[in-house]
Amino acid sequence: MTKTAQKSAYSSENAAYLEQLYEHYLTQPDSVAPQWQNYFERLNQQSSPAFMTHSEHAATASVQENAAHGQKQIGVLNLIRAYRVRGHRHAHLDPLTNAPSEDIAALSLAAHGLTAADYATEFAVFGAFGQKTMRLADLVARLKATYCHHIALETSHIEEQTESDWLYHYLETYAGKYPISAAQQHELLTQLIAADRFEQYLHQRYVGQKRFSLEGGDALIPLLNQLIMELAHNGAQQLCLAMAHRGRLNVLAHVLGKPAARIFAEFEGQTASAAPINGDVKYHLGFTARVQYQAQSVQLSLMYNPSHLEFVNAVALGFARAQLEHCSEKEGATIMAAADKVVPILIHGDAALSGQGINQEVLQLSQLRGYFCGGAVHIVVNNQIGFTTTKTDARSSLYCTDIAKSIQAPVIHVNGDDPEAVFFVAQLAAAYRLRFHKDIFIDLVCYRRLGHNEADEPAITNPKMYDLIQRHETPARIYANQLIAAGALQEHDYQALIADYMQRLKRGDVLARAQEIETQNAETSAIEEPLETGVARAQLQQLGARLFAPPEVLNIHPIVARLLTHRQQMVDGHQDLDWGCAEHLAYASLLAEGYSLRLSGEDSGRGTFSHRQAVIHDQKNETTYCALQHIAPNQRRAQIIDSLLSEAATLGFEYGYACAEPRGLVIWEGQFGDFANGAQVIIDQFISSGASKWGQDCGLTLFLPHGFEGQGSEHSSARLERYLQLCAQHNMRVCNPTTPAQIFHLLRQQLHQRARRPLIVMTPKSLLRHKLAISPITALTAGTFVNVFDDAAIENPEKVRRVILCSGKIYYDLWQKRREQGDEHTIALIRLEQLYPFPADALALILKNYSAAELIWCQEEPRNQGAWRYLYECWHDLSERSIRYIGRAASASTAVGDAKRHLAEQNTFITQALTCA
Repeated sequence: MTKTAQKSAYSSENAAYLEQLYEHYLTQPDSVAPQWQNYFERLNQQSSPAFMTHSEHAATASVQENAAHGQKQIGVLNLIRAYRVRGHRHAHLDPLTNAPSEDIAALSLAAHGLTAADYATEFAVFGAFGQKTMRLADLVARLKATYCHHIALETSHIEEQTESDWLYHYLETYAGKYPISAAQQHELLTQLIAADRFEQYLHQRYVGQKRFSLEGGDALIPLLNQLIMELAHNGAQQLCLAMAHRGRLNVLAHVLGKPAARIFAEFEGQTASAAPINGDVKYHLGFTARVQYQAQSVQLSLMYNPSHLEFVNAVALGFARAQLEHCSEKEGATIMAAADKVVPILIHGDAALSGQGINQEVLQLSQLRGYFCGGAVHIVVNNQIGFTTTKTDARSSLYCTDIAKSIQAPVIHVNGDDPEAVFFVAQLAAAYRLRFHKDIFIDLVCYRRLGHNEADEPAITNPKMYDLIQRHETPARIYANQLIAAGALQEHDYQALIADYMQRLKRGDVLARAQEIETQNAETSAIEEPLETGVARAQLQQLGARLFAPPEVLNIHPIVARLLTHRQQMVDGHQDLDWGCAEHLAYASLLAEGYSLRLSGEDSGRGTFSHRQAVIHDQKNETTYCALQHIAPNQRRAQIIDSLLSEAATLGFEYGYACAEPRGLVIWEGQFGDFANGAQVIIDQFISSGASKWGQDCGLTLFLPHGFEGQGSEHSSARLERYLQLCAQHNMRVCNPTTPAQIFHLLRQQLHQRARRPLIVMTPKSLLRHKLAISPITALTAGTFVNVFDDAAIENPEKVRRVILCSGKIYYDLWQKRREQGDEHTIALIRLEQLYPFPADALALILKNYSAAELIWCQEEPRNQGAWRYLYECWHDLSERSIRYIGRAASASTAVGDAKRHLAEQNTFITQALTCA
């Protein structure tokens, strides 16, 4: 129907629409909506339908009277719709003003052809507020109480009408009169007192120390506790929380039950760690606890978080997905069936939510099959300011939550000074998530009583706002006054609650019902490689038969069919193995041993360079088949996921997943290694430093295609130097393998070693099909990953005049040029396959054999990139002998843009490296 507010419901457009709808009703009543069936039935019982006044037979006075009532009736329906859709623009959400956001013409009676004279008239409301009919005066009062008071709803962006209708029904059932018992009111007040007094006590006891106070957003504590209880009562077993530093200590104390004494000790620098880690500031620390609600028990995991605000959301979702899969495996259920068991709760800041692009990436994960977690509950602690930037300058959208519309997530705005409304919204959000398994946003509109941190003076930049804040009572005081006015509380009762809380706080008690679950710090010993990672040949052949002989019913692309045939011949020993074959055998062998596999990236099923083909696409019906999912009876999950086009969110997700999955090979693959820097925050703040800061175990593997092949500066370098710069304290492993056997053993080592550390692999591109980069199947049956390769072609080391050390693809370029020159006996090529931890002992042992030779480091990366500077620093601890660099000159970009120039550069330095003085 025409929605222009000022038009008559019986304009020519609407009349035509109603006549068409009426014709459908006459021929097939069930074809029109139930409310229109009822409407047309009543009109037929009275006289001709109102819209027939445009026809020649409907000119009687009674029909004109019906037309006038019918016009108002449609106006009433439009009024209901206007409040449901536009009511949020007129709600009383800001606790500092408690005034309507703005006047909305669409909410006026006149906009719908109604007047105050119609207040006493009974109109059909088609189920609104659970009623068939209502007086207009009663209807308007309830609409205002429901949609324009302290709760506001946004649904106009939601396509699924069933979801919108469910939300309308939930709100209209209570019409602003939120069901709450006296005991619950008492608990609400107690939690608000705790949130407030905790911050005041820290402020006085630890003067000038940063804590990023929650003050002004105190209602977050009862909101979280009620949400957790609702989810627990409905079967949730694991809740994964992510939040930045604002209010984090308060949440740790009053939701997760971290003892107050422990928090005080952190302020006083008295923390002690069982592991020699560097630690982190107190408002970045995570925590794991269990909460018991009568018969229901739920585990809470608060993710560790750096100061990079919203990036942790992706980590929490990955952690939740792994937990969800554990529940699914345990119960033999699908991911969807187990979705109620695990719920992610993501707590945002208003400025960060609208300002940081990671949120857009994270939201796009929500309904994707490889990343689905059953829907997250998002809570925005809306301070209405970011640092010193007001919302006018912080975003272009109306609300900070407008990003939610990209995934059609409902948004519920709530006034943070109305704890009973907040309590109700927590129930609503839990019910929606459990009903629809989709994301939902709660916008907790509040304020920040202090500055960005406790040392700031916010009035310097925001004088009007902070004038209001200084004169504004705390949420606890406001609610206490409300209860006192209602006769539900006496002032001395309020003071007694404060005194009781302060006594427990000063004792350092646990201040929540949750109890801590002890977690083990990361293994801090040196990375130890297992001595043996080979697999018996007979087993490899069995695995090959499952991998490379797919069901005959599949209509396989000829290119893929030939590849599978060749790989079967490789496993049978008729050909040497290529990279893709060895990689598959590594995965399959681990799956057969009871490990899980998760490989994700933008082209991971096929592989960026078409080498993998782990997912076969039927060419006729487009079904897919993944042989890795059919390796052994009752095997664990094997997931090969083509990700959305994202680096930051997907890598963060896999980091979180790997943290929660100790018995799985979890791999994130960059389409090209060059693009991984789109996720630099995840690499710097989580992957490389998580163990050092937080004691966080993580066995995530990164595949980063790397190699200079004339494709320009965006498709050549995974920035090896950056990963090496991040290496210290045995925090991760960086490898540059050059043979199929090496990647086979390296992947198996990653799960067989005791320490769970990130593994960074510079994976090849041209070597995937290089005629020299092959391995016999016997290389997989014994041994393990080799950190350094000596030159097998050298028979007499004493004749060697020059030793060239290198790493990666450049070895094959040097090898071919050396063969052309006939220098196999006088120039030795030594390959470093592992760069960190630096294999000093193994390399020193090899170099002893070449005591008289000149030492050269040769790389294809520019001098200021690659491994040269790292190696040069390590060299001083290794040897007193000098080593010289030969390679490209230093460069601001990674590579030249012209293929001919690339080849000319390559030929020049390779020739130089192989030319002895």
